[in-house]
Amino acid sequence: MEKLADGAEDDHGGAGGAGGKGDGEGKDNDFEGFWRDFLERQARIEARLEEQDARIAELDKRIVALEQKNAALKQANVALRNENVGMRKADAAMQRQISVLSDRVGRIVMRALLDYAKVKIDQIVSAEKEIWELTPQELNLIPLPQEAINMVAKGSPFRKSCNIVEHNASKEEIRDAISEEHNEGNRIALQHLFDFVFGAPPSN
Repeated sequence: MEKLADGAEDDHGGAGGAGGKGDGEGKDNDFEGFWRDFLERQARIEARLEEQDARIAELDKRIVALEQKNAALKQANVALRNENVGMRKADAAMQRQISVLSDRVGRIVMRALLDYAKVKIDQIVSAEKEIWELTPQELNLIPLPQEAINMVAKGSPFRKSCNIVEHNASKEEIRDAISEEHNEGNRIALQHLFDFVFGAPPSN
């Protein structure tokens, strides 16, 4: 009976040993599966990180390109501003030159009017005399105010300002020049001369 019991114990013990070995192999399989899943997940995470790094690098390139374009645009803007300042200065200088030339042309045309008026005065008094040589009786024959007659005289300040000896101008040119005369006293006297020479006021 004892041997049978011992045998039974041996069988039980052997069965128990076999069962312990099976449990160990199951644990190994579970660990291998876990490790395999971990490595796969790690690989996927690393792949995503690489994709993110690539995207960040591409964005960095775009940012650098935009910054370069922005810098170029700022430089172009500064250049345009400088060019604009230069053009404004040139335009102001040109406007001054135009104003000077316009005044000179006006004086030239006005000198023509003075010459025309002097010819007509000579016709009225039937003699070629300087204005200061005219007698009071001759001056009374001239239908002009004294200021306009004085303007015709050789050596008058206005005549000297014209600074031209001989030239011609059309009626229209003279009319336009009178309208642009800034000195009101000169303009009124010139209007009288225009009416005297051409028989009509400049406004007609």
